[in-house]
Amino acid sequence: MRLIRRNTFETNSSSTHALVIPHKVDNENYELGDSLDHNYSYGREESRLVDNWDEKLAYVYITIKELNEWAENKFKITSEMIERFKENVNKAYNEVYNIVKYKPYEGDPKPNDIFNYIDSNGKDDLVKDHIIIRNDSWWSPYVDHVGQFTDEDDFLNKVFNDYEFIKRFIFNKESYITIGGDEYRGYNIKTIGFEYDYKEGDHRMNEKGELPPKEWLDERGCIKDEYWDRYWNEYTLDTGEFWDKLREYEKENDVFLKGN
Repeated sequence: MRLIRRNTFETNSSSTHALVIPHKVDNENYELGDSLDHNYSYGREESRLVDNWDEKLAYVYITIKELNEWAENKFKITSEMIERFKENVNKAYNEVYNIVKYKPYEGDPKPNDIFNYIDSNGKDDLVKDHIIIRNDSWWSPYVDHVGQFTDEDDFLNKVFNDYEFIKRFIFNKESYITIGGDEYRGYNIKTIGFEYDYKEGDHRMNEKGELPPKEWLDERGCIKDEYWDRYWNEYTLDTGEFWDKLREYEKENDVFLKGN
């Protein structure tokens, strides 16, 4: 994995996940209604929107829990950090409970139910309104290629150190995750659309908006081998209409792209 854009991350995976968290939210957009299908498997699908709090929480918890088990965990996630994260989620849940007009039903899952369900790898049943919800998926709860988060310091810093970020991400309906894949038109961002519906630029540009010098290109327009390392390190911003719109979108939202 290589970090190639500010607040985004990319890999050669064919799954494409976009995580979007607005910088500012209104109290009326907080919600504690859980999802109907409790689908906690996040691979690649043609087009799936994840905006219910329990599914967003499961996504983040699966990610940091699995990274904790990686020996090469660059971010040094510890069990203590995970416990603090869980405490912050429960604190945010209680704050949001006092904000929302429509309270969750007594039997609806709470954050600890989601944590326990993931900890059991989907083997323990999740109870909702006294009805047992079983994991009918072939897969246990998982996030595709979770190891691709290991270099994404900005996202993990926010998860562990920014309480308001967690509150906005998990419990606000304006925050969402889209699940897709390279074979399904790439990334999908609200108000922008799918990545592959736009014409891509030929090359990435640097932070100043400059394209690589012409002498770096061969007769086919490809970067010459001797300039490839400099190109990769210095020219970090994708070009094209989708990426231009995304950079405008990022002025009001944190956007993290995993995959592709």
